[in-house]
Amino acid sequence: MASRAPLLNKKNRKATVVKAAWQLENAIVGKFLQKYPEDIQAARLLHYDCMRFNKWYYRALIALVLLTLFEVPAWCHQTQNKDVWTWYPGYELCIVPVEGGDPFLSGLWYLPPGYALIVEIGIEIIVLKKFLLDYELEMSHFVPAGVKFQNTSIIFWGWFLAVASIVDTAIFTMFRVPIRLTFLFRTGLLFILPSVQSLFSSIFNLKMFTEFMSISVFLWGTMLFFAWISVTTFGSWHEVSYKEEGEPVYINKDLDTLHGAFYSMFVAAVTGEYVDVFLPTLTACRTSGLLWFAFLILAKVLFESLTLDTLVSAYIGTGVLKLQRPRHRRSGLKALWPRLKLWRPWRRLSRER
Repeated sequence: MASRAPLLNKKNRKATVVKAAWQLENAIVGKFLQKYPEDIQAARLLHYDCMRFNKWYYRALIALVLLTLFEVPAWCHQTQNKDVWTWYPGYELCIVPVEGGDPFLSGLWYLPPGYALIVEIGIEIIVLKKFLLDYELEMSHFVPAGVKFQNTSIIFWGWFLAVASIVDTAIFTMFRVPIRLTFLFRTGLLFILPSVQSLFSSIFNLKMFTEFMSISVFLWGTMLFFAWISVTTFGSWHEVSYKEEGEPVYINKDLDTLHGAFYSMFVAAVTGEYVDVFLPTLTACRTSGLLWFAFLILAKVLFESLTLDTLVSAYIGTGVLKLQRPRHRRSGLKALWPRLKLWRPWRRLSRER
């Protein structure tokens, strides 16, 4: 008779369901906790608030990226005696010191620094609020339970980067300094996103580096081999191949030394400038096209593609979360099963099956 009694009594029914639901949720996302807070309902409600506020946090980061595109560049704001609350076209703010110089602006009107500061403060307040909720959840419920749910280092870094961004923008607005550090602070806020951390930990690891180097060594060897052939064949050709804007271009341009030839092979292999690299020799000696054709087939088509494919394959196959989640899912489901198997509706469903 005792074995048929439901695990959930009226007093603890809601708390037990909340805990079971939280265990199942963590198991699905690959997270396993040895222990949960005593006041599970209050902790779960605060966790709901954190998850709901994450939507505003992601929107704030998107707004931060847009602000970076529309705010006045630091070098345009240094010497201009312009009002920080007035809208100006870009050509009035960004003046090149050289007469007739073209800064190649986009044509967009920049957001006045005063308004940019207000927008920055609003965005960073949302960021600070997000990390404050995370810190409250961790300190109020999980630290007393003796378990770690969130990484407090990420929380402290988020606070620092948000406050530093506000300070940097305020100094830029009031003192018009020509140098800004906001690119570090804003990039840091993007780098502490869980998806970005997962991306970096999946790419920058020993297994990926080993596989990447095992293929890329053939690419580097091919570039070195053809660099040696180039120096041996064309290094002593000092004749003029053609003239470019009145200046003579020699046949052995950048091919007279081994390090110069290796750099030329590197540029030809990894960029689209191989025409400029091979044009002097090809103009003077048409048969050199066979040599460069073989180089492009080996370096650009074969080994470069294999190197990139190895990088992508290593990322897909060695992701940290992909390696850890199955183990954590199994642990979470094992911890959840004793609660589910004694729950009367679940036992009834199991007997019917």
